[in-house]
Amino acid sequence: MSFRGARPIDESVDIVIALGWATEDSSGTLTLTAAGRLAFDTAKHVMDQVWAQRHDGIPDEAYVQALKVLQQFIHNTGGQAWHHAIGEANQPA
Repeated sequence: MSFRGARPIDESVDIVIALGWATEDSSGTLTLTAAGRLAFDTAKHVMDQVWAQRHDGIPDEAYVQALKVLQQFIHNTGGQAWHHAIGEANQPA
């Protein structure tokens, strides 16, 4: 699968390749290198820690309810966010 075509994606792919985190073959297929896997694993570890810190003491149900309220704020003010683009099933109740 090629991710080429959109300028921001092309620029990001070029950076990842320049960093040695991935290679790209003639068909546009990207393959993660060992250095890329290490960078990914490191970033995931940091993000897991950040997530845990930010969500400490907040039950999943409360977090989901807060997101639904914020999504409704967006909807009520005529804004659009990702949940508008993927269908009515994701609209706040």
